[in-house]
Amino acid sequence: MYKISKRLLFLLLFAIGLFFYQFSYSYANSIEEKRNSAINLYKNGKINKALTILKTLSIKQNDPTSMFALGKIYLSSKNTSKALYWFNEAGKNCYETAFKALSLFYNTQGSEYFNPYKYNLIVKNCSNINNSTIEKPLIENILIEEKIKKKIIKNPRKIYVENKNLINEETSRLWGEIAQVNGKYAGHGSGFAILKNGYFLTNHHVIENCNNLGVRYNKMYGKASLINFNENLDIALLKVDAPSPYYVKFNSEEYIAGEEIFVAGFPLMKLTGTKMSINKGIITTPEEKKIGQTYGLIFISAPVASGNSGGPVINKYGELRGIVTGGMSKKFIKKEYEEKGSFVGNSTFNLMISGNLVKLWLDDINIKTHTVIMNASNKEPEVIGKIAVKYTAMIECYKK
Repeated sequence: MYKISKRLLFLLLFAIGLFFYQFSYSYANSIEEKRNSAINLYKNGKINKALTILKTLSIKQNDPTSMFALGKIYLSSKNTSKALYWFNEAGKNCYETAFKALSLFYNTQGSEYFNPYKYNLIVKNCSNINNSTIEKPLIENILIEEKIKKKIIKNPRKIYVENKNLINEETSRLWGEIAQVNGKYAGHGSGFAILKNGYFLTNHHVIENCNNLGVRYNKMYGKASLINFNENLDIALLKVDAPSPYYVKFNSEEYIAGEEIFVAGFPLMKLTGTKMSINKGIITTPEEKKIGQTYGLIFISAPVASGNSGGPVINKYGELRGIVTGGMSKKFIKKEYEEKGSFVGNSTFNLMISGNLVKLWLDDINIKTHTVIMNASNKEPEVIGKIAVKYTAMIECYKK
């Protein structure tokens, strides 16, 4: 009796295992069949029905292939935000093909999406998953890929150099058409893009004695116009008649002593070279000061030098906190303080203009910038550099 029961139990367990195997196989086939059905609906123009099926598979069945398919469909209809959302979801599920799409968004798109740290985090979270069972792409033919046609350059003298930052061809073309700057080179400062339509900020003292202005941005170059300025805030707004797809976002939170900051710009090029430099420091005194006629000044510890003026001061999230304006010379400190009995020692007295005041000034002249509502993830210093180099520009001064 015991042997019979044991044999029956074995047969029962075998039957149950076979049932679940067949069930899971049919379940997998069911997902694939539904997905293929959705793709066929999409190809036949029944887009809403296709989207409904793919969303159901994505949300209820957690199917990364359907998530990726949704991303491609939304991208084809130029709904970039929804496309990025679904590519993100597929990437979080370690769907390898989604990484390529996310790389294009986070590493090469304009500032609205540019976030290499987020991309690296998604890839890192999946790097420990070995022998992944995530299914391979089954949607190669979901969309008809647009073929990139080679354009015939009518004027062979205009040669557009390949841009490693992947600024698109149209942006490069528009920068190439900007009138070249006339005059004698007289010096340079730093600046940065604040909007995608060619607006840049720098110091007023960088441009006040210039007859013409040039901007070097992402290996492109063109003439800029002075739109507005505030001499007492030491700020100037420039405009280039071409797109600036990478731009900084403002952070308007209250300043805190000890807040970590990074200064980007082009100091002492004869010494440091032509590439952007970045220095790390802190906000030493968060109170806004007025020195001479200039107000809104905040002390920082980050080293600055000639050429840094007008460059962005950003926080550990890559967001704007201020604009470099210079520093107090040892001669000035000695005259104003040490000779009157104060001990200064080796203290650093470099200065930035309050980004919060600059934001208010821009609002007053109807320039609507992008303000961070909530902090992004804390970024490593090398990532800060990768972000800053995208929107930091060199501002060149020319005289007649």
